[in-house]
Amino acid sequence: MDDKKLNRFLELTWNDLIAWAGTKIVSRGEGYKSKVSELAAFQSGLIATVSGTFVYSVHVKIDKDGDLESECSCPYAVNCKHGVAALLKYIEMHEEGIEVPEAKEYDPRLLLIKQQNSEHTLSIAQINSSIYGHTEKENEAEQLSELLEGKSKGELKELIYELIDVFPGITKELIKRNKLTKEKAEKLIYWLKEYLETAYDEVQFDYYGEPDENILDYQEINSNLKRLIRAGYADEVLELAAQIVSAGIYQIDNLYSEEFIELDFEKISPVLFCALQKSSATEEEKMEHALNVVLEDSYKFFDDFRIFLIKNRPESQWSRFADRLLVRLKDIGFSKVSPNHGKDHFRDTFVDWLVYSLEKAGRNNEILYICRAEARTNNKYPRLVEVLREQKKYDEAKKWISEGIKQNQEIYSGIVSRLREQLKEIYKLEKDWASAAIMDVEDFIISPGKDNYAACEKINKKNKTWTEVRQLLLEYLEKGNLPWENLSWPLAKPENIDAETNTYRFFPNIRSLVYIAIYEKDPERALYWFDKQNELSFREPVHFADDVAEAAKDCAPQRAVEIWQKIAEDYINQTKVKSYYEAAEYLRKARKIMKQNGRENEWEKYLKELQQEHHRKRRCIQILSKLSLKPIISD
Repeated sequence: MDDKKLNRFLELTWNDLIAWAGTKIVSRGEGYKSKVSELAAFQSGLIATVSGTFVYSVHVKIDKDGDLESECSCPYAVNCKHGVAALLKYIEMHEEGIEVPEAKEYDPRLLLIKQQNSEHTLSIAQINSSIYGHTEKENEAEQLSELLEGKSKGELKELIYELIDVFPGITKELIKRNKLTKEKAEKLIYWLKEYLETAYDEVQFDYYGEPDENILDYQEINSNLKRLIRAGYADEVLELAAQIVSAGIYQIDNLYSEEFIELDFEKISPVLFCALQKSSATEEEKMEHALNVVLEDSYKFFDDFRIFLIKNRPESQWSRFADRLLVRLKDIGFSKVSPNHGKDHFRDTFVDWLVYSLEKAGRNNEILYICRAEARTNNKYPRLVEVLREQKKYDEAKKWISEGIKQNQEIYSGIVSRLREQLKEIYKLEKDWASAAIMDVEDFIISPGKDNYAACEKINKKNKTWTEVRQLLLEYLEKGNLPWENLSWPLAKPENIDAETNTYRFFPNIRSLVYIAIYEKDPERALYWFDKQNELSFREPVHFADDVAEAAKDCAPQRAVEIWQKIAEDYINQTKVKSYYEAAEYLRKARKIMKQNGRENEWEKYLKELQQEHHRKRRCIQILSKLSLKPIISD
């Protein structure tokens, strides 16, 4: 028995356990301490049996680097609650003066653990292979062919009956397949169409208020699709593909049990793709069927159809496909409702594929014609601007941006935002840094923050105006003075900022000033504004204070500790178990800094005072006790 290694277990702190297994595992392990039995010293560590829903064996040890590790026969396998429980049981036995025996050299429990964690555990296939001989997957078809061809009609019948005894479902499938005449196939297709329509029926609620959902039986649909394909009706299945996808996506979007729907619905994808491959349709017709599926598939369950669409093809084939889409475009029509409406989205995606097809066909002039029409008629300005930008027609792109912003200024802010971003990109491509800088300043004034500030810095450095702009932007955040009203402003006055911009704003904008100070790696300035916020009684979220503490922990460790302690104390005062765990996270941060600065005794004193103050909160005390830097055995 290696007493030195076992004594190392007695030096462990709660922090060591949490760093090893995590807070949740340690908490669960505590609850299993009483379920540990047959604990013994084994191979410079511990081996034990832990009972619960099942009985598991666990081996805990300290590796050559001095780190804890455990292996267990449970599904978790390593560093689990059973390992924590065994460790805590060992410490408890030592405290009670109970001697821990030494395990046998070949403890059978180790075999259970190794079997669970082995990468070489025999599978059923490997066991069968050892009995019947090794079979590579690619040889299975060849071997099956040899087996069947060597048998007489009577022997084949006998084989089928034997298989039916093992797999009774074969009987039903054979009868169905035998009965699928042309007439019955047509009836089955008609039934499938009618059945799919029921997907859109309104959900009814039972007496208890539970949804009585009309979830389609996708396993049954799948089975029938396979039967139809095998019987030679791949074309008919392909005609159903878009309807099937549409019905399934609708139910996932609108019913309560989407996770159950998805499991069976996804399995339909390879069956429909098989119908696409076996169909007698022309390549362009197959492409259109694939597109129909993709247009309905908002969850991307049917990626095989997307891959089929984008594979390499001759320009002539893309051109014929584009012609088919151009005919369809007239039938879709233009919608006058919000861009978020389903019809708009459908048309938008359809036109994207049309543009892609024309590009592949080398018909670029037609792309511009379509995009211009879509911009004015269906409000798709960003797509047109993108095409113009790619073709380096920057002046025309700017005209369309101006028109698009004017048309959407009061309606769709998302379109306006995208067009502004595109205009900035064009200015940068033209190396018009001054114009791009003005736009970034506008964005910063409208929405002050670190990201927009960083964008201003980047572009103004290219324009060599950052020193002056930076000073005036910070002054704006402090006092609310618009930068371009200062005589030293080096840029033109922004066109999209009016006098009402500051009407409902409060200055100083402390949060932005703090985050910009953190961004510029100036923690002292961040602390200055953080303290100013407390003076002004501004209430900020917890993560704001945490970010300040993280930024200040190197230059002002005591301030960082105080901030984290204040956050933790506020959480504890909420008197909720969840809040106690939140408090512990911030106290760990404070403890780490105090330990790094050699202030372990101060930490223990603070922790003791905190426990005394909240001694009536039993669960809180349990959580706080795990924050001590002292060994567990000294608790």
